[in-house]
Amino acid sequence: MKKIIALLSIIGLALTGQAQTNNPVGPSQSLLDTITIQIQQVTNWVVFAGGGVALSGSSRTVVFGGVAFNFNQNVGVILAQDHLSGNSLSSWNTVRGGITLQAPGHLFSFTGVDFLSKIPTVLYAADCLAQPKSGDAIGNLVITGINADVVKLGKWSLGVDFAYENRAGQGEFDGNYGLGMLTFRRPF
Repeated sequence: MKKIIALLSIIGLALTGQAQTNNPVGPSQSLLDTITIQIQQVTNWVVFAGGGVALSGSSRTVVFGGVAFNFNQNVGVILAQDHLSGNSLSSWNTVRGGITLQAPGHLFSFTGVDFLSKIPTVLYAADCLAQPKSGDAIGNLVITGINADVVKLGKWSLGVDFAYENRAGQGEFDGNYGLGMLTFRRPF
């Protein structure tokens, strides 16, 4: 419960900055109203879909999809759904949300290769909560990864992500996962 309260507090603090919005939030609005208004006004977001496998132990897999809203270049929230399977078990996580911290840059510039140096990248870390549809215990997901934009389409970018996930609190599905995903985003 303390993690949920802490997460909501962090989201509330992130929203008070009101980056990338045009309308200030009035004092009479609830936190949920504030979050809803802020998400509707966000101009930077990413849609993603992918999958992954457990890095050790049994043959467990995860597939997922979702959307992330960025309030500025360094802070955002994630809303997604994932499906876990392995060892004749499966689990849908219908509510998966969290906060993400990110650092945009050009990670491949060290290579000295001109076209690699121009690829925009985003390093990120996310701490998410996963609630199985079955009502089992809430899991905690810590995800770190890199996004690289490979195709620019006007104001939009198509990219690939590679990430590492540590999942805890979900019994049989606890462990470390290697993830890969495709992204479609509108960067700042």
